[in-house]
Amino acid sequence: MTARARRVATVAVALLAGTSVACTPQQTRLAGRADFPVDDRPRELRLDFEGGAGTPGAVLAGVSNRGTHPVVVDVTTEDGGRVLLDEGVPGTGARFPGLGEDGAAAVVVRSQGGRDRLSPGLVRFAFGADFALDAESDGTGTDDGDNLLQRGLFADGSQLKLQVDHGVVSCRVAGDRGAVTVSARSAVERERWYRASCSRKGRRLVLTLARARPDRTWSPPSRVSAVGRIGAVAFDPAVPVAVGAKVLPGGVIAASDPDQFNGAVDNVYVDQGG
Repeated sequence: MTARARRVATVAVALLAGTSVACTPQQTRLAGRADFPVDDRPRELRLDFEGGAGTPGAVLAGVSNRGTHPVVVDVTTEDGGRVLLDEGVPGTGARFPGLGEDGAAAVVVRSQGGRDRLSPGLVRFAFGADFALDAESDGTGTDDGDNLLQRGLFADGSQLKLQVDHGVVSCRVAGDRGAVTVSARSAVERERWYRASCSRKGRRLVLTLARARPDRTWSPPSRVSAVGRIGAVAFDPAVPVAVGAKVLPGGVIAASDPDQFNGAVDNVYVDQGG
């Protein structure tokens, strides 16, 4: 039996500790009900996966940026991978391929216009996403990563990355003076919705994590921070922002090590001012 088939419609959520295969009703999560509060603050990039045609289970063909910065958003796939619409927080979110499913898939964002406001330089900024990680998401030996949001690769001069490797949320920000990584104190509970964000101000990097509760509010967030030299975080406009997998500068998924996120994602954002 797969992790997807084992999902239940109603889950007991405790406080935080520290398109085409059809989706079944078992995939609906408590936190995905329509009356869950909406985060509609202005952002440069805001992907909430709302407004398109289709219901949970349909293939996600396109995504609109509800933020303020001009971008082009595409869905890219490898070896038959797909992004499906799924229950979100609230409304609809995006479901990425599960462990053992065919191929890989990512949502790819390319900045447009004269000024790349997704390339923050020295200013304060934040990025984040809501997510529910599948019961099984690692252990293949070739792809144990679960990327939520990434721009730039580890070897590049600049990178921002939010991931949930082996169930532990972490973020990394690299610039022209160094890199800082911060990790949550404990692993998340699988198949539960969380809200993760990473903010950089000067030398300090802060990871914030909250959990969805039965009353459709978020738990008080936990925060972990680290301090170090980062410098300017600047990107070539050709380097895309990727959601759900590792993407190379040309927008192609890294086939040998895609760091595929196994689960559902919603409310992705990048925001100067943080």
